[in-house]
Order: sequence, then C-alpha cells, then structure tokens
Amino acid sequence: MGEKQTLGRIAEEEAQRFLEGAGFAVLARNWRHRDGELDLVVENGTERVFVEVKSRKTNRGPSPTRNLSMRQKERIFAAARQYLERHPSCGSIRFDVVSYIHETGKLEHFPDAFWPR
Repeated sequence: MGEKQTLGRIAEEEAQRFLEGAGFAVLARNWRHRDGELDLVVENGTERVFVEVKSRKTNRGPSPTRNLSMRQKERIFAAARQYLERHPSCGSIRFDVVSYIHETGKLEHFPDAFWPR
C-alpha cells in the first residue's frame, strides 16, 4: 500500500471514529460500484449521509469542500444512487465532507457540503 492510500485509510478511520462519537451509525465504508465509490455511508435517525473524506499532509491548500471537482461529485452521486437502489431509505439524504489534516490531527465536518445539480 502506498503512502497516499495509507494516509487516506487513516483519515477514513478518524472520520469514522468522529462520526460514531457524534451518534452516527456507520452502514458502509469504501462502498464500491462501477459508477464510483462512497468513503462512508452513515445514518443518524432517519437521515442517510454520504460522506466524502478528504485528507492532506499539511494545512496548506484550499478548503476540502473546494477540492472536489464536478466529476468527483458526479461519481459520488452516481454511487449514492446505486447504494440507495440496493439499500432504500425513507428518510432524507445529504452529502457531507470530512477533512483530516495529518500534520495537526485536525478534523472538520462539513454537513451538507454539496448537492446534486
């Protein structure tokens, strides 16, 4: 496993720990479909949340919410549609971003960070 994958795995573990501590139930991690991948799928009550985890080594650079290209968002939306076909939800859904900075251990949660156009 390369450094980028290792750092990504660590960030996902930290994000999962944070979200579980905030009362979210983790339904899936690294859920893959040919249309895309979902880093985390969590639920809080009737709300299903698709979480994109972004990590960086240092605190330099743009906000992680600005670091998502339209193509990445489209792949997340496509994977979320496939997930919902297999695991229907009667509640609301949203798309969050969790940012993790390895240098400082800083984690930030951005609820409703983006939405399909």
